[in-house]
Amino acid sequence: MDLTPEIKEKLIAQLNYKFTKDGAVSLKCPMCGNQQFVLVEEGFTARDISRNYEQRQIGGQGIPSISIICTNCGYIADFSIGVLGLLTNTPKNPDSKTEQATEMDPKEK
Repeated sequence: MDLTPEIKEKLIAQLNYKFTKDGAVSLKCPMCGNQQFVLVEEGFTARDISRNYEQRQIGGQGIPSISIICTNCGYIADFSIGVLGLLTNTPKNPDSKTEQATEMDPKEK
């Protein structure tokens, strides 16, 4: 999936939905307390999954994520795009124990 303007809009809507409390966005930087973040618009990131911490496998399993950056201190937070409702297919590895999310409308939760 490409990070198109439509996908960016969905990601921002889902993040705002998940972090809204009493009508206001409640996301705060854990380092400095700032509430302003920017979305990394160049693309997705991925957390590698490995059974052995001493050996890194490039091109193996990973958790597709989107990153936001605190505009004050530069802290980077990653969010799973599956939990945000943007993965729509079953896992490529049928033996995988990781469940894959389906697309979700923020209002359905």
